[in-house]
Amino acid sequence: MLNGWKKSLVMFVSVMGIVFGLTGCGSTAAEYPRLSGQDALSAFADSSSIQLTGDIDDVNTFSDVIADGQNVGEVREQGLINNKITYLVDGKEQFYITFCDYDEEDKVAEDENYACSTTYTYYDMDGNRLGYAQDRALFKGDDEWYVMIFMDTGGNMRNYYIEPYDDWNHEWATKGAGVYNMDRKKVGEISLERTNIFTDSFAIGMELGDAAGELTEMDRVAIYWRCVSEMNKTYSDD
Repeated sequence: MLNGWKKSLVMFVSVMGIVFGLTGCGSTAAEYPRLSGQDALSAFADSSSIQLTGDIDDVNTFSDVIADGQNVGEVREQGLINNKITYLVDGKEQFYITFCDYDEEDKVAEDENYACSTTYTYYDMDGNRLGYAQDRALFKGDDEWYVMIFMDTGGNMRNYYIEPYDDWNHEWATKGAGVYNMDRKKVGEISLERTNIFTDSFAIGMELGDAAGELTEMDRVAIYWRCVSEMNKTYSDD
């Protein structure tokens, strides 16, 4: 709960935000051209540069999705315990992501060849599985550390993964993360920035580079959700 001085600062920042918005300073999602229907879906799926936002004080995060300079819909988190995040276009739900309940295929949830952690499952709105993301010690037996990988419904890994720059403390929030191919060559970057210490706002940026042609729109939302978790874990107690 905000104390008196912080409430005052939040109010001041909010008022200044309105002033800047009215005078043309600053940037909002409304300034980007908005796409609808299949145009929005296709643009998001093919995008290389993605911008999303959030607020650490929100119980459930939400954001407009800005893909290659176009507004292609929004993402909304729902629920407190069995929560999920949904992608919407024109207010219509397109797919959602939730945490794996570990009753799914053992190959996905607990691969016998790798040490695994959090697994996300993608669904369409009819409940059909579309793919997975997972924290996995991908290079076990060599240099073992956890990275975020992406899979199709058969558990086959895509050729790109996300690795935090500060893996020892797993601090995506303060150091960011890189996008790599399986030869460990960096092809892109994930940036996380706390944009306002008073309102606890943050911005997430993705520059996918060569990975843009293979990572799906579901993978992009999973990355965002993971970034939100990292921001909350790092700053929620401030």
